Amino acid sequence: MKGFIEKIIPDNDYRKVYFDLPGMGKTTTAKQIYKAQEMYDIIKCFIKLAIGEEKYILAGESYGGYLSRKLIKDEPEKILGAMFLCPVIIPKAEERNLPPKALIYDNIADNEIRESEVYKNFMDTAAISDVEILNEFEKNIYSGIKNGNEEFLSKYYQHGYAFLENIDEIKEPFEKPALFIAGKQDHIVGYEDLEKILNNYPRSTVCLMDESGHNAQIEKPEICKILIMDWLERIGRRI
Repeated sequence: MKGFIEKIIPDNDYRKVYFDLPGMGKTTTAKQIYKAQEMYDIIKCFIKLAIGEEKYILAGESYGGYLSRKLIKDEPEKILGAMFLCPVIIPKAEERNLPPKALIYDNIADNEIRESEVYKNFMDTAAISDVEILNEFEKNIYSGIKNGNEEFLSKYYQHGYAFLENIDEIKEPFEKPALFIAGKQDHIVGYEDLEKILNNYPRSTVCLMDESGHNAQIEKPEICKILIMDWLERIGRRI
């Protein structure tokens, strides 16, 4: 997400804080992490160290969108607005309503590119394919994938991925600007289950995009940019 956000939000407008979850990207694995609650506790500690008791704007992608909703459940008063990019709604993959895997078009003809590991990883989630999108994938997404701890993540996905509680059972609706971006061809987390939680976010904009899979921000960057800037403007009018 960092590469995309940095393109559209000027440095002097916001203080932006990014981090890789343990076992993902450049963050090393913590041996004590076995469950979602332990992952969440580390996130809360990081937020406190980074910004103290300040209020903040929250953005989460994929599993980060699931963990973000736990923050909203626990401390909504600290969060000024929330954005969810292709978020996990149902943590158990076998319970998700998923569209079939679909590739709308593939404009990459170069055999050397098609035989590369980057291309093969890219095609696991792509709904559309061309060299520009592939380059964005390699720069901003694949770099994190190849640095992930596969052994840790495999065990975590099997045994610790979901919270024991239903994080979407909240005391009252989150009455602050929210944004949900989902891909119509996202066969990883899907989009149909979004409807189940939207009553929790009465001030949300929801965009379901065709020709978009699990990496909507690189497949439809201009639409995502417009949506995110609108979301930030809505937050700004409340501050």
